[in-house]
Amino acid sequence: MKILITGAGGQIGHDLIGALVAAGHQVVSTDLAPRPPSHAHAGSVFAYVLSGKVRSENSVTGPARVYEAGEGFFEPPGSTHTISENASDTEPASLLAIFVADDGAQLTRGAADKQPDK
Repeated sequence: MKILITGAGGQIGHDLIGALVAAGHQVVSTDLAPRPPSHAHAGSVFAYVLSGKVRSENSVTGPARVYEAGEGFFEPPGSTHTISENASDTEPASLLAIFVADDGAQLTRGAADKQPDK
């Protein structure tokens, strides 16, 4: 399984990555940018906030909302993630993103980019 972890620079992210790699999963990690552009994902995504607060808005699931550590949200297939950012200007935030997508799929693409044909 390929797993993307954003904001993985902290201790929780480090420990989580180590455990996932040891279990045989492919892990991709990145820090949550202050305001990344609108984007979409292959398949569906469940995101779980590990630390801090994350502001998220999805074209299908409703208006922007701030999720705190311990909360999660879902992005259905075909939707656009219009807002995805750290809700704080001073505190870090991290989340675990679990993708359910075809093997070899490009997990994240710009919202304006055409989805690849299968």
